[in-house]
Amino acid sequence: MRHLAYDFILAGAGVAGLSLATRLARDPALRGSRILLIDPAGPWVAAGNHKRHRCTLAFWTRDSPPYAQLSRGSWSHLTIATESIYRALDLRDHRYAAIDREDLKRHWWRCLAHSLDGRCAGVDGISGRVHRVEHDGDGVMVEVSGRWYRGRWLFDSRLPEGNSPPELPPAGRLMQRFYGWHVVTRRNCFCPDTATLMDFRISQAHGPHFFYVLPFGRRRALVMSVRITGGVVPRNGRCTEFPAATADEALADYLDRIWQPGGIEIAATEGGALPMNARHGSRRRGPRHIALGVAGGLIKPSTGYGFMRIERDSRAICTALAAGLDPLARVRESRFYRFLDGVFVDAVGRGGDRAAEYFGQLFAHGSVGRQADDVLCFLDERASCAALWAVIRSLPVTPFARAACCPSRVGACQYPHNLRGTWE
Repeated sequence: MRHLAYDFILAGAGVAGLSLATRLARDPALRGSRILLIDPAGPWVAAGNHKRHRCTLAFWTRDSPPYAQLSRGSWSHLTIATESIYRALDLRDHRYAAIDREDLKRHWWRCLAHSLDGRCAGVDGISGRVHRVEHDGDGVMVEVSGRWYRGRWLFDSRLPEGNSPPELPPAGRLMQRFYGWHVVTRRNCFCPDTATLMDFRISQAHGPHFFYVLPFGRRRALVMSVRITGGVVPRNGRCTEFPAATADEALADYLDRIWQPGGIEIAATEGGALPMNARHGSRRRGPRHIALGVAGGLIKPSTGYGFMRIERDSRAICTALAAGLDPLARVRESRFYRFLDGVFVDAVGRGGDRAAEYFGQLFAHGSVGRQADDVLCFLDERASCAALWAVIRSLPVTPFARAACCPSRVGACQYPHNLRGTWE
């Protein structure tokens, strides 16, 4: 069949797709490669000509934060709060930072726009949906709106299409749902160098619910409500969905009770949802068809963080391709940490309103000077044996032993198809 030929085809021009495309286009070892980006809305929407859902990408790193010129803020301290615990944590070796997703995508597109300077033969973008994928010997064929494109590799960040996820037991459909306000307050009430990672000082009657706060100054901040829903069973045995209509009320109440802003102006809102899925299956959908981003299981199930994991994944794939290896040859994934993620998600699903206790104890172990560093290394899957043991020992034995020995089907569901404001 007639087709246009490329070296690399990327289905989906979200964070995962653009991160990888930019690295491929700028790697000197891949000079002469041709790259095709396919996105339903048109991959060029990141240039700012199309209104997209606002999304703040928060992450931590031991090194200097990437894309520092785009940073909306960075913080050297974090706080964790429950009804019984309040911890102020010095990050020591880490920094917590945030970037606006659309600023980042615009930056990547500016980089791709200069890819014709000899480092790469060309980067093309088309608007459309991938309708068919066929494997063709040492390549892969992709159909978009009746036209065929052939690539040596297809990197796919689309969420699976099809019917709704299968019915699962009550603890089998956990989602993180987040909704927040960018606020301007009348009073100086925020500490610019301290972010609130988790604040559980709100009713847990409808399942785990916490707030996080990213201050961009003494009067400006992103205040986000995060709920774990779908299959959480509170201790009263009733599994009830948090009423969406009360999300604004919860944010207003939290700000008044905890921060006492003296009045606020809501400059913008943002929201979305992420699956807490510890069993994502194989990333290899075919001999030369690789899943990226959320579809590739790169969002850490126990936390919902994924930006730095996506960046490391893009770097590993690009390094492998530049060396003439299989794209996943340099990708590191720990089955042990995946198991621990499954145990934690399972325990949260079964524990319901005890999630606040679990997260509080996770950050309350050890000395104040080392606890945050240990936990963040643990969540980054690079903790020392001593730090790993300290973190595991901080958690209650019975619920986590039950989750480890008799796992439910938490995280086994497929990804929903209506995720908005996520990692794409």
